[in-house]
Amino acid sequence: MATVKFGLKVGSKGHLDRFGWAEKQALLKVTGLAFASGKDDLCYKAILAIEDAGYTYGSVHPTIDTLYMLGPRTCRVISSGVVDVEVTYRRKEKSDPNYIDVRGDIVLVSERTNQDKDGNDIVLEWKPEAARTARTQTGMVDVLLPALSLEFSQTLQTNPAPVARGIVGYLNGDEFQGDPPGTWLCMGCPFHSPDGGANWETSFKFAHRGDGWKQTVYYILESGRPPANYNADYNAGKTVKTIEVYGETDYAKLGLPDVMSV
Repeated sequence: MATVKFGLKVGSKGHLDRFGWAEKQALLKVTGLAFASGKDDLCYKAILAIEDAGYTYGSVHPTIDTLYMLGPRTCRVISSGVVDVEVTYRRKEKSDPNYIDVRGDIVLVSERTNQDKDGNDIVLEWKPEAARTARTQTGMVDVLLPALSLEFSQTLQTNPAPVARGIVGYLNGDEFQGDPPGTWLCMGCPFHSPDGGANWETSFKFAHRGDGWKQTVYYILESGRPPANYNADYNAGKTVKTIEVYGETDYAKLGLPDVMSV
């Protein structure tokens, strides 16, 4: 009969914050396993043995009662019938489906524009010495602008893939984080199940643009720049067009908190 012994040989591996251990690894040594045909079969039997011993998803850490078990990380065969299983524990509050970890970031990103900081068009003028009239041209510059991103992480009890397919690559069709529709783009949704599909560690990532995500396309001259009179009445809607490249969907179905309006 297999036996399981809890150890702290990897106890130094983990993550501390101001509240104590947020995440920690531990080692479960499984001995007395029956003959197995290979490493995978032996590891499978070891996983069953630790579950029979009470080391399952959500079980409390033996010495730190604020941590709960997520699941196995690695499985290492030591010898015939002996397997070391490394498991991960995380702060118990994260087992609550209503617990959502929020991370944000603001960085500078490069964009190309034909306007100054006040929204005025950049127009250059040059008059050849013998010319009667001056020639004008639109100026283009590369600028660094602040970009806000948010990431919401939580543990779900259902596979998030079906929802992610309808969110990633779509803009908010409703108000989100206090901002109007069309200003937030879902950039990705990584997810992972540590227990074979019973629970899913899921993150939704979003990027913000206050002026929206529509793309502006200009008629470009041989000079590589748009004409200076692109916004004249007779060119309206022809020389410059604003294109919608992303669809919109309802973000409210994700049930995420508004952390930007408070």
